[in-house]
Amino acid sequence: MEKVNKQVIYATIFLIGLAIFLYQSFKVEPEILAPTYASIEAQKSQNITAEELRAFLKTSIIYKERYSKIPFNGNLSYSTQDSLADLNPFMSRWLERSGWSAERYFYVGARLKIIKDTIYRDKEIKKLQALMLDGISVANNADLQRTLRNLAKEQEQALNIEKISQEEREMVEPEIETIQKLLPSYFN
Repeated sequence: MEKVNKQVIYATIFLIGLAIFLYQSFKVEPEILAPTYASIEAQKSQNITAEELRAFLKTSIIYKERYSKIPFNGNLSYSTQDSLADLNPFMSRWLERSGWSAERYFYVGARLKIIKDTIYRDKEIKKLQALMLDGISVANNADLQRTLRNLAKEQEQALNIEKISQEEREMVEPEIETIQKLLPSYFN
């Protein structure tokens, strides 16, 4: 009889845990986190707005705080190969309940990652250029000076390789540390 009671207790605990998980997965979020769009075309624009940036950061922070500990559901993924909404259906449902189009949310995340990485990469290139130009002044060899000057010029071509606009750069730079925490990469 005692063995049956333990099984009933374990089954009850499991069912309560499952009910809590399902409730968290499917409850309607009271807060609409998505930006408002003037038109369908605005929602499909390749350019992201400052309002989208703020909404993306707020949404990502809330999602990460609530769901990052749940296996297979808390991961923020910004791959560009398949439909991003299909890669994480749990997150897609949550985003849609929060007012976002899941595809737009993932696009904004991918674009912010590109902008952030370009800003970091450009800073590193400028540091390298400065070192090369400093090397010209101390090099005693004319060939070495010419080589360093040419290398510094070549580095200029690698700047802004992703062709981000000045507007995007100015919009992202104040939030770059927060974006780096949410969307980490090799550039820090």
